[in-house]
Amino acid sequence: MRRKKRTLQEGIADFYDASTGVWVEIWGDHLHHGYYEDNSWRSLQQHREAQVRMIEEVLSWAEVSSGPEAPKAILDVGCGVGGSSRHLQKKYGAKVTGITLSPKQQQQATSLSVKSGQADSCEFKVADALKMPFPDDSFDLVWSLESGEHMPEKAKFMSEMHRVCKPGGRIILVTWVHRNLTKDEALKPKEQRLLKQISKAYHLPDWCSMDDYCQIAVANLGMTGVASKVERAEIESAAVLPPKELRIRSEDWSQFIAPFWSAVIQTALRPQGWWALARGGLETFRGALVMPLMNRGYRTGTIRFGLMTGCKTPAGGDTAAASTAAATALSARRPGRLALCGALGQVVSSSTRRSSRLVGLLDLAKTVWDFSRPHTLVGTIISITTVHLFAVAPLSAIDWPLFALQTVRALAPAMLVNVYITGLNQIYDVDIDRQNKPYLPIPSGRLSVTAAWLIVLGSLFGAEAVTCTYPTAGVMALQFPLIASAILGTAYSVPPFRLKRFPFLAALCIIVVRGIVVNMGFYYYIVHALGVSGQVSTLRSAMAASFFAIFGLVIALMKDVPDVLGDQKASIRSVSVRLGPARALRIAVSLLKFLLVGTATSFGLASGWAFVSKAPGSALARGVLAVISLLFCRSLQRKERLVDAEKPKQVFDFYMFVWKIFYLCYLLLPLAM
Repeated sequence: MRRKKRTLQEGIADFYDASTGVWVEIWGDHLHHGYYEDNSWRSLQQHREAQVRMIEEVLSWAEVSSGPEAPKAILDVGCGVGGSSRHLQKKYGAKVTGITLSPKQQQQATSLSVKSGQADSCEFKVADALKMPFPDDSFDLVWSLESGEHMPEKAKFMSEMHRVCKPGGRIILVTWVHRNLTKDEALKPKEQRLLKQISKAYHLPDWCSMDDYCQIAVANLGMTGVASKVERAEIESAAVLPPKELRIRSEDWSQFIAPFWSAVIQTALRPQGWWALARGGLETFRGALVMPLMNRGYRTGTIRFGLMTGCKTPAGGDTAAASTAAATALSARRPGRLALCGALGQVVSSSTRRSSRLVGLLDLAKTVWDFSRPHTLVGTIISITTVHLFAVAPLSAIDWPLFALQTVRALAPAMLVNVYITGLNQIYDVDIDRQNKPYLPIPSGRLSVTAAWLIVLGSLFGAEAVTCTYPTAGVMALQFPLIASAILGTAYSVPPFRLKRFPFLAALCIIVVRGIVVNMGFYYYIVHALGVSGQVSTLRSAMAASFFAIFGLVIALMKDVPDVLGDQKASIRSVSVRLGPARALRIAVSLLKFLLVGTATSFGLASGWAFVSKAPGSALARGVLAVISLLFCRSLQRKERLVDAEKPKQVFDFYMFVWKIFYLCYLLLPLAM
């Protein structure tokens, strides 16, 4: 027997019956966007505060009166679990009625109001906003915060809100809309496909623009911007000659809600979010899958976060003159945030300038480059290239074109794995980086967590896909360092392992990857790819691995010194946290000095032996390496004197100087032969 197809209203009710519990468990009782002045990242508690602030900012923007002129009867259309209703009741001391299509939301809203002691002032009903069960002229304020997008008949929806609003009362509409269109313009096919995918998951009918809402409000309903006696007095004192058309106010707040969907996606990716989604069922899971599309819609400008407010024409009022004068007076008070729309529904939005496409692409490239942590990426490129040169240095005849090809084949997936490892660490260290590295793409708001996940996972799968296209010669040898690095990088950052919490294991990860995996793994790969594995000694590879393993330990110790504050807050017991930044830095620098002096001594002795053995070329090369090692040590000592371990910026600059020594050591590696 075929299942009867649900109506739109039944689909909406089922969706919110299934998903509301998940949302409330993680985010609390406000089922709407937050208001943000910038795009920086925040804790979950701060996001919840931003949701409350959204209510306050909307009320302030709409200039809802307080005191004697405050609304006494308020209708919350699409009330969810009553978060906005209770806030409005507490703010104005009004009688608030909320309506929703979801019986579970109505029950939970009622229960929460009982707990907050507002049961007598907040009443919730299961009702359709297109057929409201209220008499005409019932409410001073009709409030709709993110419910209009669910309404299949926008004109009917607006008409019902207008009907139950008292003459002179105010209507506030906050809703998702598509971008405004010029005359004879239509949404592009890709925009239509995006909205269709979102609508299917969230049970949304056809979308409209804020221009469409404005036209309904003014042309169909005769709404104005005039409400109270106080506002009338302001109009009379303004002495402005108004134009003829009626005007109400609208605005696009997309810029003020930018971080919201990325934050929702981030919570869904946490273990608590996975469990909640599993309990929410198929409806909730499907909605979660569509969240990145909402992010894309806002980012591309297809979806906008629109506000509109106006008043029901007071009985017997001169609506045309009054509404226009009110708009003019209000514009003078809030010039930067007002938008006006006329009877034809044309909106003059806040002044914004879009960067050119070229500038946008360059900004995106810069963000991705910063996200890749360039100093580690450069280190990977230099280390693999020089390890390959080091491996083939003893050979008298080398097929250089084949050597170059095999090196490029190694570099491409290795760079992608490097991006995966560093990117994964940034995703799981967002809270720490807000303190330690607020300039990074995610904490600075330049890159969303969703986009970061796409880059990270794309890099991992891309690395594997690239190696699958290679000939069989040397592929297995290449897979070893790639897979080993990815596994250790994952264990370093991702719960429940998160080895970075343990100083010894964290250092061991870096030592193994930078010292053993890179040096021995890629050494092994190139000799097999070139078919010369029997012609070169693996002992040389082990010697290089030993040197860079110790250098890796230095990097592991030093990298956490400027990050003490964030690590302490996150309960990461790094060596710097345990011993203090000054002592940790001193240990790291002493270890590096010991390594450089030991290397200089070894090459000095080797140079003397080569000279005795009548090998002047080797003697010269090893003598040069000995001198350079001592110069590195001397330079390190000078730089160290200028560093205050308690100042993160100085320590970080010194840390980057150590990376330069790391690069140069690799560049000099072929000379070791």
